[in-house]
Amino acid sequence: MKSDAVIGDTRVVPAGNNPTDNPNYDIAFGGPEERGRLEEKLLRKIDARVSMLVVIYILNFVSLSIQLI
Repeated sequence: MKSDAVIGDTRVVPAGNNPTDNPNYDIAFGGPEERGRLEEKLLRKIDARVSMLVVIYILNFVSLSIQLI
């Protein structure tokens, strides 16, 4: 029997009714090629922001280390 829920998933979608299984799902995003470009653009934004947070964390650590000397 096919399970309706995935462990750790907060939403329950009945088997066979997953919107991503629908071949027309990408049309809302302008087609599969445009959706791929949008996903890449989103990942670049997320990567840039996470990178900035890492730099801020490192600078904070360096600043704290200098104050303790």
